[in-house]
Amino acid sequence: MKICLTGAYDPTYNRTSVILTGMRELGVEFAERPLKKVRAGELRALRGALSCDVLLLPSFTHKSVRKVRRAFPGVPVVFDPLISRYLTKVHDYKNIKWYSPHALTTYLSDVRIFHSADIVLADTRAHADYYRDHLRVPEHKLRVVPVGVDCRVFAPPPQHLAPRSRPLVGFYGSFNPLQGIDTIIKAAAIRRDCDFEIIGDGFVGDDIRRLVADLGVTNVQLTGWLPYQDLPQRIASYDIALGIFGTTAKAPLVIPNKIFHYAACGRPIITIDTPAIREVFRDDSNIKLIAPNACELASAIATLVADPRKLQTLSDGARELMVTRYDARHIAQMVVRACADARSQK
Repeated sequence: MKICLTGAYDPTYNRTSVILTGMRELGVEFAERPLKKVRAGELRALRGALSCDVLLLPSFTHKSVRKVRRAFPGVPVVFDPLISRYLTKVHDYKNIKWYSPHALTTYLSDVRIFHSADIVLADTRAHADYYRDHLRVPEHKLRVVPVGVDCRVFAPPPQHLAPRSRPLVGFYGSFNPLQGIDTIIKAAAIRRDCDFEIIGDGFVGDDIRRLVADLGVTNVQLTGWLPYQDLPQRIASYDIALGIFGTTAKAPLVIPNKIFHYAACGRPIITIDTPAIREVFRDDSNIKLIAPNACELASAIATLVADPRKLQTLSDGARELMVTRYDARHIAQMVVRACADARSQK
């Protein structure tokens, strides 16, 4: 079976990179044919040059799916959306009013796109349930494939790292409502005996900078974005790594890239307790789960800092989980099975 990745996708994006890495390690036969604008000329050229059994459209290729479907009517299509644009724009960022005509057209666009694929991948079972219940994607079309991680790139720190006088608590990610970065800042104001580094920027960046100034927190460093290749080393330097603490409709459905990265680096993780997180992790065994508020976060940080054995337990458990179940090879195997299912259904 030969798989072709196509559509307007970014091969360096984490989810797609993990799949590509895993398929290479497994020796899967595949071709990469990224498109820029998914215009008629590109599709004609692709149709003339392409010979494959399954088309895989990676993350964020929503606008490509129906065009590719029409251009290759006899070839099964596997779509890995990673997000619902309706859920993200209307209920997460809230930059489209939910009762507006724009919200309706965004919703209907998602429905048409998702229904165009033979198989739809979801990063969690909770997300798959959303696609089924809200976008009406039939259950037989859904396959759960976690985000996963390349455990060779994201790895624990060398044992000779020098101890610090103050614990370093770290976070990275886009500054959007899902993340709940304001909760981290408020927790830092409580735990002034720890240093906090926050990597990233984005939608609510100005709000976060104002909050830091208003609370007068001097133990928070807003680093801005770092090159992707620098992330593993920086993550590995954290004593505790922070996940998400937002309360948006999307928060219970996802496990962000960062959680897998932290775990592969063997970092003790604190994040909110959600159905999606519990699909992969187990509280107090390989992660610390809390309610999304600053007092609970500050308390959890203090408890872990005072208990080196618990820190080590969470660290070891997280790394082992990634290596044994969520490395790139395991993720690629799931994708290949989904592609085989799409082929058999056609």
